[in-house]
Amino acid sequence: MKQETPEQRAQIVYFCHGGGPLPILGEPSHKAMVDFMTQLPSQLARPDAILVISAHWEENVATLLGAQNPPMFYDYYGFPDKAYEITYPAPAALSWLMLLPGC
Repeated sequence: MKQETPEQRAQIVYFCHGGGPLPILGEPSHKAMVDFMTQLPSQLARPDAILVISAHWEENVATLLGAQNPPMFYDYYGFPDKAYEITYPAPAALSWLMLLPGC
């Protein structure tokens, strides 16, 4: 079996973001989280691809959702109005969101 070098290994970041859009809205209780995420890119190599796996939707079978310019999904409620105006223009060669079957 071929041995992988550190440069060939996948970089995996598990991130539980807490209260919906609160980190993005500058909620003071999320400052440590924002600081961590701000510093994280300097600790990682630039990836060729990013796969986001979400527990926010369920499908009967594992499903990949792909788009050239992925839309925003606002799957929360009860936050300030500006929480529903957040955009994330992240065009890519192809962006993927994996939806897993419910447990």
